[in-house]
Amino acid sequence: MIIEILLIFIVAILVMGGIAISFMAKKLFKIINYFLPVGSSSIQEEGILKTWKYKFMLLKSYFDNGYSITSYPKWILATIGIGSAIQGYSLLWLLLGGIIYGVICLILGWIFIKYGFYLAQQEVSNQFNLFVKELRERK
Repeated sequence: MIIEILLIFIVAILVMGGIAISFMAKKLFKIINYFLPVGSSSIQEEGILKTWKYKFMLLKSYFDNGYSITSYPKWILATIGIGSAIQGYSLLWLLLGGIIYGVICLILGWIFIKYGFYLAQQEVSNQFNLFVKELRERK
């Protein structure tokens, strides 16, 4: 009898969690639309900018760039996190710190791409790329 009540309770929590996640996903897609850059007309004509795959990969690009910017402090934070876990601090604080770190990576990546640092980084790497040098010399 108690097991059935617990199972019903667990199923109810999972259903309510699923509903809450769907509402949060709708809000997340509205936030994602804010971060979309103004695209070229050829991409917009194909309808790629309106797909969820494009929006997801754009968020991934923001996160990846922010994660690469914070790659060195990441190890300091990881060492502090491991030390605090060993000392017996609550793992909830570690999880919260990881979520905050992820949001910071997303914001830094958005700034990195939005204000042209990504293009500057590509140009610097192109100056040392032999293939690009050869192509530029042909023109």
